[in-house]
Amino acid sequence: MGTSMKNVNLVCSLALGACMGAALAQSTHGTLGTTPGNPQPQPLLYAINPVALAVSLPLGVNDTNIYATITRTDGKPLQLARFETSHPWVTVTVPSETKANAASATVRVHVVRDGAPRHFVEYIQAFATDSTNGPAATFLLNGQFIGELAAQPEVLIWDVTNQVSGASPPAESMLKTVVIHSTTDKLIQIMNPNCTYGGIHFDLVPVTEGKEYNLFARLDNIPVQPVDGTIYLDTSLGQRMEIPMFIRVSPPFATGRPPSPPRLSPRD
Repeated sequence: MGTSMKNVNLVCSLALGACMGAALAQSTHGTLGTTPGNPQPQPLLYAINPVALAVSLPLGVNDTNIYATITRTDGKPLQLARFETSHPWVTVTVPSETKANAASATVRVHVVRDGAPRHFVEYIQAFATDSTNGPAATFLLNGQFIGELAAQPEVLIWDVTNQVSGASPPAESMLKTVVIHSTTDKLIQIMNPNCTYGGIHFDLVPVTEGKEYNLFARLDNIPVQPVDGTIYLDTSLGQRMEIPMFIRVSPPFATGRPPSPPRLSPRD
C-alpha cells in the first residue's frame, strides 16, 4: 500500500503507542527507571535517537537502510556486545570505523522486504558487555512494505463509549470509509472484506472497477474492552490486503462528568 514516510510514522504511532511504552520500560539501563528503596527515576544510561524509527519500502524496492544514534550518557565507552531483532530480515550493524572507546555511535538498520505488503512493527534490542539484566536499550522500527494497492486512511480507529443500557451511539460515528486504489496501471479486483473482530459490517462498492473501491465499515457491536485487529480483503493478485483497525473504548459517565484521572504511585 502506497504512502509517504510521514503517514507511515503517523499510522504506526497511533497503532503502537502502547508498544512504545512497553519498549521504553523494559530496562533501567536504557530508560528512566527506579531502584529498590529509591522510587525516584534514575537517569538514562543509554539513549537512542530516534527511539522509534520509520521506514517505507516502495513497490519494487527490496531493501533499505535507516540510521539511529545510541549514546552512553555517562561518557563511558558504549561497550555494545550485540543487537537482537524480532525478525531476521532486520539487522543492525555498527560501522567498522567507530572507535572502541566511543561513547556514541550511529548504527545502521538494514531492512529487507519480507512477505506480503503490510504494516509492521519490530523490536530492536542493544546488549552491553557490562549488562546482565537484559537489554541495555530497546527501540522500535515502524514501517510498511508497499504493494500494488493503497488505502486512505491506512488505519481505522473507532473512539466509542461503553454504552449504558438502552443507549445507542450516533450512527454516523460508527461508519468509516476507506478508499482503496491501484498504485499501478494494472486492473485489480478486490473482494470478500472481513475482520478479526466480528462486530463490523462491510460494504465494498466499486468506484472504477479494477482501479478504485470504497470500503464502508460499520461498527455494529461495541466491545466491552478495547480491540485491535486487522481488516482483510482478497485480491486478484493472489494476496490479501491488510488494514489495521482499532476500537478504543471509554467507560460510560454515570454522573454525566468525566471520571477523575487515576492517582499514580511514584513507581508509576
